Amino acid sequence: MNRKLFLGALLIVGCFMITANTVLAQDGHIQIESDPGVTVFLGDELKGVTSSEFGGLIIQNVPAGNHLLRFTLEGFNPQEERITLRPGQVYVHRVRSFVPRVRITEHGAEGDQQIGLQVGRLLIQSLPVAIRIAIPELEVDQDKSRDRWKAHDIPVGSYTAVFTRGDISIEHEFAISNNQQTHLFVNMVENRVDDLESTPVKEQSDPIRSARFQLRSAPFQLDWEGDVNRAPLVQPMPNFSSHTDAVISVRFEVLPDGTVGRLQPIIKGDPEQEREVLRTLRSWRFSRLPANMPQESQFGVVTFRFLME
Repeated sequence: MNRKLFLGALLIVGCFMITANTVLAQDGHIQIESDPGVTVFLGDELKGVTSSEFGGLIIQNVPAGNHLLRFTLEGFNPQEERITLRPGQVYVHRVRSFVPRVRITEHGAEGDQQIGLQVGRLLIQSLPVAIRIAIPELEVDQDKSRDRWKAHDIPVGSYTAVFTRGDISIEHEFAISNNQQTHLFVNMVENRVDDLESTPVKEQSDPIRSARFQLRSAPFQLDWEGDVNRAPLVQPMPNFSSHTDAVISVRFEVLPDGTVGRLQPIIKGDPEQEREVLRTLRSWRFSRLPANMPQESQFGVVTFRFLME
């Protein structure tokens, strides 16, 4: 009798181990390859922020099947990617280059600037008024329904726009210059686009910013260690409210590819303020090191002085 009980127990344990291994084998893993500072979601669940330690982020023990990956980076358009994960697979996904977030308005309404690049604006008028505007490099594809259509905060460079109405389509290349407004007039009747005179972008007061923490004069002070200076290319500013002035300094590492590595607060402030500064610094991007220089990290210290208005 005891022998039968012992064999029965062994059979139960064996079945349990087989079942556990089978369930485990149904899971896979997802390896995200990305620059540091990108926030990763699996469906609606936050999975973490990419870092230089693993060259991105690793998501373990993900059930096999179809999944939606989402990636966000402050100042840029979010990305989504649908994937199919097989049982036991290590799925490697490389995050594409992010497209800067461009604000679209009609009748010239203004909002907050979103990115810290050299930027300009695009003003489009058309005949007739209602056309469709597509600018693939900026992921813009929308209808124009009023006289003056504006795209704000476009990084300096050359772009191709496609204007359509019904069966008529016109493709046109245009350039954006720093702090300038490029003005196009799209004539669908005569099938042409006229480049009108560019004008300087005028600064306008923003009532929202007056209620926020302001950076007066220079928004920050940047000091490099050593003889190599790296030019900031993307540098969004911290954004939070406070009732006190604050000075926060952070020693930071810039990797050869221009991304930000380690961060070490030197002059600390309110914990919420520190978190906002560190979160913002992780999204900064600098120029790459030239190929003829040693591919080593550089270090610097950035100091933010926040003053209430």
